[in-house]
Amino acid sequence: NQKQMFKVWHFIFGKEYDYNTIEGINRYKIFKTNVKKINEHNAKETSWKMGINHLADMTNEEIKRHYNLKPMTVNKLSKNFRKLRSFNFDDYVDEDEIETSQKVKALTTIDHTKHMRPVRNQSNCGSCWAFTTQAVLEGQYAMTGKVLNDWFSTQQSVDCDTKNGGCNGGWYNGAFEYFQTNALTLETNYPYKAVRAETCSYDKAKSVGVTIQGYLEYQHGTHDRSRFEKMVQDGPVAVAIDANEGWFYYKSGIFSGNCSEYVNHAVTLVGWIAGTKCIAAHWIIKNSWGSDWGEKGYMRMKDEDTNHLSCNLEKYGYQATGFN
Repeated sequence: NQKQMFKVWHFIFGKEYDYNTIEGINRYKIFKTNVKKINEHNAKETSWKMGINHLADMTNEEIKRHYNLKPMTVNKLSKNFRKLRSFNFDDYVDEDEIETSQKVKALTTIDHTKHMRPVRNQSNCGSCWAFTTQAVLEGQYAMTGKVLNDWFSTQQSVDCDTKNGGCNGGWYNGAFEYFQTNALTLETNYPYKAVRAETCSYDKAKSVGVTIQGYLEYQHGTHDRSRFEKMVQDGPVAVAIDANEGWFYYKSGIFSGNCSEYVNHAVTLVGWIAGTKCIAAHWIIKNSWGSDWGEKGYMRMKDEDTNHLSCNLEKYGYQATGFN
């Protein structure tokens, strides 16, 4: 009984509206439509499954507005990256050295999830760029052997990074630039509010006292893939992707859906798993839509040359070079 399913789902996800009101009735109609799409997809022979998550009572357009998923063409994105960046891969890596080493060493299975902090939920705020930046820095910081028992503050980026738009979207390259001159702060000192404050409340005295030395940049077409693979081997990477309807209800398996030439969402790339006879080679992605989404907040995505390079995952990658 779908009505009973809706009531149980409503309770589990703590929805605030009463399902007996007009809003509740309308949400139930949307819920039924989404459940139908999910069931139809799961009836097919595919490598991944959809599931009923916290977004199931929202239309696709509402989800896009909720997370501020604004499609941007790759060409426009490229211009933004060129405008904002002050450093790139060539500033830190010797050309001959990296080409020689990478010709010898191909990409092998790697998984950085053990270095990652628990998955978070950006909620009704287009702050994916900030969550992705912090997740990359948290993972890289942990890989230096430092113990991190808290998240780095996302709200610090939302409120204080003037090159980005807070809850109205932004790009992680600007965020990396910000943390070259502004020390990281912990979540407990600057908690997430899912809204941008009118003033920045950053207190250097309460910060971790750590800034980043610089950052590496990868642009598909400008560099060959071996550079991208080297970044993934070295630690988590901030990437931009096309989050579409398949993404909204992804539950498990190796995702392989139809993606456009646009990007509208930032996520953290935390690994690559080599393929076998039964399982395709795939990326491991950490999202910021909560642990109820996907595989406890993570997605496995097929590594493929078509499908716009795995939903454009390989178009733009950023990673810190180290900490001061």
